[in-house]
Amino acid sequence: MNDYRYAHLMAPLPIRDLILKNRMLATCCLPHFLQGPETFPSESILAFVEGIAKAGAAIVTIPDRFDNTRMVPMEDVKRGPCWDPQDPSVDNYLSQLCEAVHFQGSYITAQLSKFHSIPRDVGVYDHEEVPGPKMMTGLEPPPPPMPVKAITREQMDLLSDEIVSRAKYYQSVGFDGIVLHCAYAYNVLAKFLPASTNLRTDEFGGCIENRAKFPLSVVRRVREACGGGFYIEMQMSGDCMPEEELVRFAHLCEGLVDVLHIRLMDMDGSHASTFSYDGVSMPKSARYAERIKRSGAKVLVAPNGGFHDPDRNERLIAEGKTDLIALARPFICDPDYGRKIQEERAEDIIPCLYCNKCHHNLPGQWASGCRLNPVMGIAHRIGPMTDTASGRSKRVAIIGGGPAGMRAALMAAERGHQVTLYERSGALGGQLRHADYAAFKWALRNYKDYLIDQLDRRDNVQILLNTPAQPEDIAAQSFDAVIAACGASPAVPPIPGVETTPCWLAPAVFGHEAELGDRVVVIGGSETGVETGMYLAEAGHTVTVLTRSKYLARDGWSVHAYSLMKRRWEDNPSFTGLTEVVTRAIAPGAVTILQDGEERTLECDAIVLSGGVKSNREEALRFSGCARQFFVIGDCGKAENLQHCNRSALAAVSKL
Repeated sequence: MNDYRYAHLMAPLPIRDLILKNRMLATCCLPHFLQGPETFPSESILAFVEGIAKAGAAIVTIPDRFDNTRMVPMEDVKRGPCWDPQDPSVDNYLSQLCEAVHFQGSYITAQLSKFHSIPRDVGVYDHEEVPGPKMMTGLEPPPPPMPVKAITREQMDLLSDEIVSRAKYYQSVGFDGIVLHCAYAYNVLAKFLPASTNLRTDEFGGCIENRAKFPLSVVRRVREACGGGFYIEMQMSGDCMPEEELVRFAHLCEGLVDVLHIRLMDMDGSHASTFSYDGVSMPKSARYAERIKRSGAKVLVAPNGGFHDPDRNERLIAEGKTDLIALARPFICDPDYGRKIQEERAEDIIPCLYCNKCHHNLPGQWASGCRLNPVMGIAHRIGPMTDTASGRSKRVAIIGGGPAGMRAALMAAERGHQVTLYERSGALGGQLRHADYAAFKWALRNYKDYLIDQLDRRDNVQILLNTPAQPEDIAAQSFDAVIAACGASPAVPPIPGVETTPCWLAPAVFGHEAELGDRVVVIGGSETGVETGMYLAEAGHTVTVLTRSKYLARDGWSVHAYSLMKRRWEDNPSFTGLTEVVTRAIAPGAVTILQDGEERTLECDAIVLSGGVKSNREEALRFSGCARQFFVIGDCGKAENLQHCNRSALAAVSKL
């Protein structure tokens, strides 16, 4: 099959006792809030992990939650899944997890990253260090530096013993291997590799051969304890050392490490986001993988961070620039990712938003989900939650061509129904249409265009643009079901002067930024307000964003992505954010605010209001008597987010 589009990406690969079904590795991911207080892998965890394997991953990696009693200081770990090592019955649940993955023709590994055998104040050498992982774990600033003591030889032995013990345990319950986390200088093991975090002067410091000595001795001990067939992957940062040292390190790994999983030193930056990545450029980690491959080192490599495009992945492998590709979010947002690649239907793959909303950990957000995959987080319950299809093709009217309406139309069409979609404007997209303008909204724009393209290719979908739906017309056509997806409208905040002052609503500025003048004040610092301000600042305006909150875009939090968004606005000198501010009044050319007990006036050329949205509920309810079945979905039911749009669309369509 020399003409097969993905012959290299989908080719099997033998590694020790394993035969990988393709060249795609699912990197360590286990969304924080998939289960409750269970001390074993619950049904939700099993469904998620099995789903990643079913979506096409040859190896699925989950984080090591062994011997974690939730007493560590990180909020997400306190509430996240963890396994109780004192309870023997947990062994059975972990074995079930392995069997579910193996049934899909995949393998499963545990990533070891947090260690308990040495105190938290132990590092590679004596110094002061900010405790905790090298990423933005929350909105609050990191704790102050703490004294760190150099790890002793005895403690190194204890750490080695712990890693070997965990590896043997996971092997005993059915895991196929482990991943040693040595990226980002995240833990003591990882800090040995970069010269910047290893200032030892003994045999474990200095040249890369010495700096690698302890991590590779741990690998050697695991190999001896678990046997030659046990898979060992090492996650490391390609830029943690000069490229010449990276090549020497790769050669040192020969025969010990099976796969070098390449990331960057910047933990947040390693997780591609639309604020740091354009979706077109080659992800940086590919450079380091290629450098190792060119050196002839006999170790497999897998770059990570932004590899959603299967055509690019195919080229990288075909050209000998890497052996495998490491990815995670594509498997989450499209459960059929692998099948669509296998069937050469890349254009049908749901494009990930790179938003990381599947990976949040702030208090008040206790359910994990994906903005685009409505089943993620409830996969273990989706069968009983959805009705059995009647088997009859129905005529369905959908009112509104925004994200909820388009996704409902596509889902209904996929189930064999005849769909007529009414959109009052001249284009589909609804609130997603602003993504056509902001450079950092490229992923959302891709998703909008994906939905439009999918609908255009469906013979059983009729799209009526410039057609405001009227209840009497809909009722006269005898539809079997009507789905109202009328969306929401911008809310106008009750600020003194708002009725007499010319203002812009946030959605209206996109594409009209040239009409606003130089100085712009955005009132409302939610994610929408901040992104509007960022867009205007990047278009050349001088922007000030006001918020009552202690933080800008607090509702936009997700691990890694928020940090990259924050960096982007902080790096733009034309963007200023004022927090804990009360807007007292507005007037033409002026915004009066109260900050720190003092009142002052900001002069401006334009005022933009970002006060949230209000559901078009009354508009939706006008269609309630037009068909035997009636559903309200998306923002016109309750103004929330894209995840709600997609899940409510699925819920409605499943009942047709």
